Amino acid sequence: MDNPVTVEVNIEETLQQDVEKILGCLGLSVDQAIALFYEQIAKHNGLPFQSDDCNGETLETFTATDRGDDLVVCEDADDMFSRLGI
Repeated sequence: MDNPVTVEVNIEETLQQDVEKILGCLGLSVDQAIALFYEQIAKHNGLPFQSDDCNGETLETFTATDRGDDLVVCEDADDMFSRLGI
């Protein structure tokens, strides 16, 4: 592993305990599971699973952009910021 970093997260204690039991049964440490999760996010360029938390508008937007609909191509960062009005 090149230059490992420390990742800190705050979660409920019961969730931590439950997850550590499950990971133990799978033969994974918390560090290994988090590294695997990060690798999958990088591989998929997003979450490696469908999130049920997205509302209809968000899902519709994701679907449209995946098809290439309603995309705006900017020449550079300045052009993008100008189009965004910032």
